[in-house]
Amino acid sequence: MEENIVITRLNELLGSHFVVMTHTWGCHWNVTGMGFKAAHDFLKELYEMEQERVDAVAERIRALGGLAPASVEEMEHRTLIPPTDSSLSSINMVSAWNTLSRLWNGIIGIIEGTHRVVPENDIATRSFLENMAEEMQKELWMIKANLE
Repeated sequence: MEENIVITRLNELLGSHFVVMTHTWGCHWNVTGMGFKAAHDFLKELYEMEQERVDAVAERIRALGGLAPASVEEMEHRTLIPPTDSSLSSINMVSAWNTLSRLWNGIIGIIEGTHRVVPENDIATRSFLENMAEEMQKELWMIKANLE
């Protein structure tokens, strides 16, 4: 049985959120320097929001009758997010905020692309994606504020 386009795109979104969550978590673990506490706390908020999105997207996939990937390998296979520099041993927060900004922009673009293939009569999935995009645009604004 062939997977429908909405489920395929949601699976790509799921894998992408998983990759972004993991990278953000790594930033949280490795942050140092001036403003440590504020950055550490904000990064925790970001990766926890991503954890919630991973779960919500998987549940939306199941609600539509699809199967959600359930392994790291499947998530990495499905992601549309290009690889990031994973060497976080000496994290530079300016570089981290720039990378997170790029990742959030990427996910927002994937959400918009997914939204375009959802039929008009599937208001639940359309609303789900619209709300997610709105949340992530606000987070992106906050991420970028760290670069000013």
